[in-house]
Order: sequence, then structure tokens, then C-alpha cells
Amino acid sequence: MGEWTHASIARRLGVDTKDITDFAEKYAQDIAEVTQALAGQMAIEAAGLWIAKKQNRLAELQSDVEELNEVIALMRKGKYRPTDNDGTNLGSRRHRGILKSKIDLLRAVADELSPRGAGTGGGSADDPNIVHYVIDAGDISEAIR
Repeated sequence: MGEWTHASIARRLGVDTKDITDFAEKYAQDIAEVTQALAGQMAIEAAGLWIAKKQNRLAELQSDVEELNEVIALMRKGKYRPTDNDGTNLGSRRHRGILKSKIDLLRAVADELSPRGAGTGGGSADDPNIVHYVIDAGDISEAIR
């Protein structure tokens, strides 16, 4: 909140002022978010958490899929050699488990981009999975009389 200088924080923690300055520079965005949350300008539950941002979650999921793709490529070439050597061939239990993990990650990405159930409770006209029926009975004022 800007109440203390870097030097006063460093003295309290028993570290060099440069360490506090480096920390403040490295985590400037996180510190700004927490400051906004404490000032009531932002939800405090997610302030400063990288996982609370959709872009970060998607990047993490992408990284995991890329790692799985590397393992699958090694298995295809016959160069994947785990330490316990139980089932390293395509179609093995290990291979199927990796593919299942990859599919789960891809589903998580799809959910991040278009959450399941987002169209429930009225739905959106843009959602291709929702059908809207309109029943036009014409002028019913005559039928009421």
C-alpha cells in the first residue's frame, strides 16, 4: 500500500534493500493486484494468484499437452525408456494412460474457452447447442372472449 519504504521492509525482515527492490520489480503485477484488493477495488480471493487468470491456466494446460506430445513422439520412435520398463509400446497401458491424460487436458482447454453448462438457464443465442422454439398462436384476444 506504499506505507513502508523498501529499506524499512528490508530492516524488518533482516535482508538487503536490493532483495526487496528485486522482489518488488519481479512481482510488481501481483503486488498491484493485492494492493487493489486490499483497497476494495478487486476481489481479494484471487488477487495475485496466477491460476486465477484464464490465460495463465490455458498456458499451463498447453505446456502439459506439449510435454505429453514429446513422450508420445519418443514412444513412436521406440526411444522412450522409463526406469521400470513396463509397457513402453504404442497401445500399452502406459501409452493409453498418456493419451487419456492428453484428452483430459484438451477437454479442460475446451471448458476454459467455452464452459459446459454456460448456456443453461436461458442460454445464449450464440450457442449452437441450444435450440429455441417459438410457438406463434396468432392473435389470441378473440379466443379469450
